[in-house]
Amino acid sequence: MSTLLKVTEESDRLSQYHRAIKFHDRQLRTARSLGDHSKEAASLNNLGVAYHCLGQYQQAIDYYGESLEIEREFGDARGEARIWSNLGKAYHSLGEYQQAIEFHQKSLAIKQTIGDIKGQAKSLMGLGNAYRSLKDYQQAINYYQQSLVIAQKHGDARVEAICLGNLGNVYGIVGQYPQAIESYQQLLIIQRELGDTRGQGKSLMDLGSAYHFLGQYQQAIVYYQQLQVIQRELGDARGIVASLRKLGKAYYSLKQYQQAIDAYGQSLLMAQEMGDTISQASSLGNLGNAYQCLGQYQQAIEYYQQSLAIQQGVGDRIGTAVSLNKLGKACCSLGYYEQAIEYYQSSLEIARELGDRSGEAHSLSGLGNAYYCLGQCQRAIEYHQQSLLITRELGDRLVLQ
Repeated sequence: MSTLLKVTEESDRLSQYHRAIKFHDRQLRTARSLGDHSKEAASLNNLGVAYHCLGQYQQAIDYYGESLEIEREFGDARGEARIWSNLGKAYHSLGEYQQAIEFHQKSLAIKQTIGDIKGQAKSLMGLGNAYRSLKDYQQAINYYQQSLVIAQKHGDARVEAICLGNLGNVYGIVGQYPQAIESYQQLLIIQRELGDTRGQGKSLMDLGSAYHFLGQYQQAIVYYQQLQVIQRELGDARGIVASLRKLGKAYYSLKQYQQAIDAYGQSLLMAQEMGDTISQASSLGNLGNAYQCLGQYQQAIEYYQQSLAIQQGVGDRIGTAVSLNKLGKACCSLGYYEQAIEYYQSSLEIARELGDRSGEAHSLSGLGNAYYCLGQCQRAIEYHQQSLLITRELGDRLVLQ
């Protein structure tokens, strides 16, 4: 989708909410003039929803609060439960997760009292979202599972799909990839039944990533290839660029470097056509990695230098440090030790400026290797000792390998 089209759609969306606010404001004035408390509460709630969608969460909370007072005064339990739920969502958006939990629990209690089963599923999901944001993942899983059971029992496919997606994401966060895969596979079935093509693409990407983390790279490739079919149908050029990089990484992990180069090369060409400099830098760096593994160090250096130029141009300090480190390694492989030291020193300076201790350790280790190759063993020992000290502090075994 073009940037202009996205901007136009976003403008239309915002305009729609502003029109909704004007409409519900008129409805509110009419309801108050007629003394219609039910419509007054509904209009206040609708205004809250519109402001929430605009990202004006405090304004939304104010309207929800007014609506809640009316619902409680006139004993509309279903309306009260709805408002508590909306307040929970608004406070969640503000990052006040404990407050969100309190409101979702109030909503859930009312829904349980009045027998609103489907409503309970939504409140349980809201609780899961809040605990997930608090990084209490086991509690989040518990609530998502409760919500899922209700949705499945009552045939609410939409809520079931959301729960399965949430469960898959949380299982992925805690490293329980088999459970994540099971959730995503169930979700994919529902999305296919509903004809949710874009949702299918997201699930295929998540399945590919989960299998990649499990080291099952061939299976990951199968899902990434299915994903690309959907992305091409949707005309999702940016998505294709990303999935080609993922495909390349899977081939890279299988040590099928030529296939990785093919995928990275396609990703690079598309990124260049789109003018996506960030993706270009990433694809160039990945191409450098593949050529490095093939022992084609000069080719690797050329790609790393192109990636570095883009990263420096856009002010990507982290990416710049990584590329400098990779250039140092490639130069060492060619015996250009003095050049390697310059790259490692530059990378080290940036890592220290950014407080990137892991990056600092890698740069120090690279310097140690370069000085060792130059026969300057004492300096090599000093750099390796500094690297080892940081590595032990971080508990990072990557540099030790």
